[in-house]
Amino acid sequence: MERLDGVPVGPFAATASRAAKQRAGVALGMAFVKMQYVLRSIHADPHPGNYLFAPDGRLGILDFGCVRTYDLQFMATYGEAGLYTIRDDREAVMQRLLTMGALVHRDAAAEDALWGFCEAIARPFRGGVFRFGSVDDDVQDRITAVVARILASRAIRSPRELVFLHRGLAGLHTVAKQLQPELDWRDVFERHVEICRRDAGRI
Repeated sequence: MERLDGVPVGPFAATASRAAKQRAGVALGMAFVKMQYVLRSIHADPHPGNYLFAPDGRLGILDFGCVRTYDLQFMATYGEAGLYTIRDDREAVMQRLLTMGALVHRDAAAEDALWGFCEAIARPFRGGVFRFGSVDDDVQDRITAVVARILASRAIRSPRELVFLHRGLAGLHTVAKQLQPELDWRDVFERHVEICRRDAGRI
């Protein structure tokens, strides 16, 4: 253990320079995708208080009481679901969701809802520069639009692994919206998923 100096995201976002917020936001995003696809062990407590920010944008992560470690093949499958979402290959996505157990059996209504959910999560990774917290950041609205159908469907279930992943992603998005980093997140995502797929022997 060591002492980390810094302030929570609220005060940091209100006072830091644009460059510092960009540095912090990119560091946060890069840390999360590395945890997912390289280390396959994620910090799954999305509380914003678990992140500290130095004035220059350096990032500190606290409280590792909720860490989830993932099977390599599962994470490769999850990453492929994301890859095929941004490539608009709906059938390939559904096959991965069946493999993960998120889709229990083929059902048109369930698949429509899941496709909407996948597209919402993939919004920042579609290509080109995306700025979190901008007017184009409608991720939460898109998720809200389909969540009731997902919860009502008997053909959809949420494996524990996905609960922790999406909990972590939700927390990351909440913090990123305050920092408003902009980057070609698709490039970051694809590079890290390819590392995972290589480690899993899929490429």
